[in-house]
Amino acid sequence: MLQGQVIAHFSAGRLVMLYFVKDNVIHKFPVPQRCGVKRDNEMLRDTIPYTVEKCVYCLNRWPGDDKD
Repeated sequence: MLQGQVIAHFSAGRLVMLYFVKDNVIHKFPVPQRCGVKRDNEMLRDTIPYTVEKCVYCLNRWPGDDKD
C-alpha cells in the first residue's frame, strides 16, 4: 500500500502525520534522528491509540525544533 519513504499525506485538504507502534510505544514516521528506533514493517497509521505509551523523543518538542 505505502511504498518508499512516505513522510505525510493529504486528506481532505489537510496534512496528516503518520505514526507507527513498536513494542507498545508510538513513534512518528519518519523517525527523528534523536530517537534510536527503526521501523520494521509496522503498520503506518494516522491516529494515536490511547493504549500505548508515547515516545518522548518523537512526540515531544525539543530545543532547536523551531529552526527546521
